[in-house]
Amino acid sequence: MLLALVTPDRALPRALVDPVSRSLRLQVDASADRLLPEDAPARAFYDRTLRRFGSDKALVLVIGLPDVFEAGALARLRALSESLAALPEVSQVLSLANAPDLRAEEGDVVVEPFLAELPASAAEREALRRSVLANPLYGGSLVARDARATALLVRVRT
Repeated sequence: MLLALVTPDRALPRALVDPVSRSLRLQVDASADRLLPEDAPARAFYDRTLRRFGSDKALVLVIGLPDVFEAGALARLRALSESLAALPEVSQVLSLANAPDLRAEEGDVVVEPFLAELPASAAEREALRRSVLANPLYGGSLVARDARATALLVRVRT
């Protein structure tokens, strides 16, 4: 897994992706299989984990912002998530843009992405902030507790 810090400017995504071919410029071998001896107990555990869960090739992009929940930041995050997911080398992207929000509404269970629709007002953005940061799966991991950073988990095809 690779951790990269992305600033609000658009230079870094262009540095990672060739705008003409839309292919990743970054080549990463994050696999532990080259690091673990064949007879090590950790290698056996690693092999069992791969059989159960699939590939270990993923990138974590961390975007630092003054406020993740600012309207423009949310729109750019959704656009970046969609652009990365469209790349042929990418099998999946998980970000605030598509992370499932599981909640009860009028006696029903609703599952939809946090950003199924961009919040139209400051009150809606504040409600989104409270919902995300209160969520034990996402508050403090997908979005920093101070809302000054967010992560995108990008799974790369093997």
